[in-house]
Amino acid sequence: MSRPTKRSAKAQAGADWKLLTVAVVAYGVLYGVTTYYFVATAEPLPASADASLFSEGRAREHLHELAEVIGHRQVGSVGEEQAAQYILREAQKVAAQAAASRPDLLVEAVRESVSGGITMHAFKFELANVYRNLTNVVLRISPTDPVAAAKKAVLVNSHYDSTLGTKGASDACSCICIELELARTLVANPKLQLAAPVVFLFNGGEETLSQASNGFFASSRFARDLGAFINLESTGPWGPDVVFQHTGDWTLAAYARSAPHPRGTTLAQDFFDLGLIPADTDYRMFSYRHYGSLPGIDIAFIFDGTAYHTARDEVERIRAGTLQDMGENVLAAIQEFARVLATDPPAATVANSGGSVYFDLWGRSMVIYSHAQAKTLHHAPLAIVLLLPLLGSFGGSGNGSLTWLGLCGNALLALASVLCALLLPALLGAGRAYLSGVQMVWYGRPQIAYTIYLPGAAAGLMLPYVLLPARRGTATARSVGAALLFAAACSALTSIGMHSSFFYGLWAAGAAVAAALSGGGGTGRSWGGATALLLSFLPAIAVAMPSAVTFLAHVMEKVGLAGGAPGVLGLVVADTALGVVAGATALVTFGTLVPYLVEAVGVRRGRQLAAALLALSLTAAGAASAMYRQPYSRDHPKRLLVQHIHKQGPDGAVVESKLSVVGLDSFSLAPVLPPSFLQQPPAEFLNEEWQAFYPLNNLISSGEARSAPGPEPGAAIPALRLLRRGPAPAAAAGQQRKVAAAGVERLELELDTGKGGAWGVMNFTGEVLGWSLSDKVAEVPLSEGGVAHMVRFAANMYARQHRFWLDVAAGSQLAARVYVKHVEESAAEKELLAAMPDWASPAAVVAYHSRWQF
Repeated sequence: MSRPTKRSAKAQAGADWKLLTVAVVAYGVLYGVTTYYFVATAEPLPASADASLFSEGRAREHLHELAEVIGHRQVGSVGEEQAAQYILREAQKVAAQAAASRPDLLVEAVRESVSGGITMHAFKFELANVYRNLTNVVLRISPTDPVAAAKKAVLVNSHYDSTLGTKGASDACSCICIELELARTLVANPKLQLAAPVVFLFNGGEETLSQASNGFFASSRFARDLGAFINLESTGPWGPDVVFQHTGDWTLAAYARSAPHPRGTTLAQDFFDLGLIPADTDYRMFSYRHYGSLPGIDIAFIFDGTAYHTARDEVERIRAGTLQDMGENVLAAIQEFARVLATDPPAATVANSGGSVYFDLWGRSMVIYSHAQAKTLHHAPLAIVLLLPLLGSFGGSGNGSLTWLGLCGNALLALASVLCALLLPALLGAGRAYLSGVQMVWYGRPQIAYTIYLPGAAAGLMLPYVLLPARRGTATARSVGAALLFAAACSALTSIGMHSSFFYGLWAAGAAVAAALSGGGGTGRSWGGATALLLSFLPAIAVAMPSAVTFLAHVMEKVGLAGGAPGVLGLVVADTALGVVAGATALVTFGTLVPYLVEAVGVRRGRQLAAALLALSLTAAGAASAMYRQPYSRDHPKRLLVQHIHKQGPDGAVVESKLSVVGLDSFSLAPVLPPSFLQQPPAEFLNEEWQAFYPLNNLISSGEARSAPGPEPGAAIPALRLLRRGPAPAAAAGQQRKVAAAGVERLELELDTGKGGAWGVMNFTGEVLGWSLSDKVAEVPLSEGGVAHMVRFAANMYARQHRFWLDVAAGSQLAARVYVKHVEESAAEKELLAAMPDWASPAAVVAYHSRWQF
């Protein structure tokens, strides 16, 4: 074999830099396009815009009234009642406008009160979700043409209530205002002819686990003839609006072909379906895949999640153009949904819907294909990669032959690269938090997170390849080995129903194409050859980058709601988790291209680059730890919950009162609690007392408690009263009830919450055979044996008493723990909250805890 000349060595080096230059340009351009895609919005139209057009300016006029003039709108509050009255007045204006100018439309605006209950799973825990006298406002727009009027209607839903401690300007007041402007636009523009009716639901109880939407769907006359739904939500005021759940049928395709700026990714759906995101929406109450019977989509604003469920969810935080974007998208979708429903599509069922793979191309169009198609497409890369060794060598003699043994060896090398990419930034995050004692220094500072984690993740991807060098020209074989790993992951994930596996399939296909087209491996590559190589991977890069960047940013923003953990685990868990996510981001962004890039850099330079990247991460971690002693700011606050607890004795009288405080992340409470609180007499902190927030109490591990004054003189104290105990009547038709050998007794009970509008939880232990609270008895296994029957309840400001019955085995004991929350701040809580720093966002309630035995 002849020795390489200096000329050939220079040519080889030149070829390396050509590939790197093309890669830098390609990634730079795609990152710029992705960033623009996140930032770009439709031009917001002012309130004075043509009446036939959707106007963000007009929607913001409603937003001002609801979020600023009325303000807090928690279920059961005065603000919630005022919001219902305002929305009804505006809906009636739309109806009056239609009566005056649109003889082709029939518009109804009504207020409904709903009571009921449903046994459901929330955050993986079963509970009965019970409600009384919650308010919905319904606006129905129907063509007067008898054929169109007889078609099933499109439901557009959002909620006007806000959660504890926030005005909820974005979540979801902004969506309510979009609905009002959509309805007005449909009436004002005679060119917008509806092929089927449209029902706008403004529901007054989503933050209490979608109670009002369940009440609407279970009892409203407007729910009887629905054909599909569009649910509007917000997890952050910055936008853009993204489809993040759908039922797996025609609705997603209808949205994609009609919306001017369609955005969506199946990645979010996978995480929701797996229960990895601690959040929920009204989508589940309508979806035939959950508790409803309709096909539909769930759309939400996604960014600036540090404001979500905090006092910073304010009108001025909502970025200009986001309401216009969602409004134009939903207006087009309503018309397309109506057109489809006019064709009387067959009813969707779980049996014939396995979901879909979907992703958008920078808000310009969407790619959608069914689960059945995915089962073919997502298994194909594995078959193709396994067949590549039959084609022999690639790229000339420098590459050697691809063999199945070599393929497996290179797949193991790729697995080592994947593990290093995940573990290095995770260990870096954990080490930084442990050594500095400061968690989440990147919270609300995304550029710091990127600088700490992404260089380390990139170094992890490179390490196995630079530590186990091979002769030049083997990049193709190594890339195909990585493709085997990615293709196997794609196939396995598809088999268990995870549709976001398409990322790995695209990377495997890119590597196979690059191998088939390889012309010269890593030696003497021309500009054309470098470009052709990058083009092989371009679809994977272009599709993966937006989702990867979105996911990393979203996780960073939502970690403030992830709950806490005790001890060292609590200190490092958030930083470790973000390191893993950053590693996954790097993995799906560079994929099977990594061997080519490492070879282009060269072994010696590759080791130097990996060391430099690690040094950059370490330097950024050290600097951030020194600069920021706590992660929060006024714009990116720490979420807190405060209870003024009054514990009741066996006779119902208050025997102990305390203030109990918890955080919703793992960062220490110490910096946020003022001396005036800490100097009070200590009280025992009990996790059990946070069962008042079930099932969110499972996110709480520790907190602080101090003695506090008792209730105001004359305050009404909650009580659970036994009205009657006797033989139970025969079970009604369709009623679920277990049978007891000793017979069945019925306990008729009344819960008096002391004040109207209370929220709370009842925990019954004992053998409950049936009840009137919901469709079936909820059961939660206890670690010590037996089961608990958990009930969440809420009511409007006029409802104070709740009557219900329980069926139990004759002669058996029934124990009840009752947690009643009044959505208000006591004088002691107001003093505590006023002394907290502005980077805290607390939500406070007055709670009565009692135990009862029957």
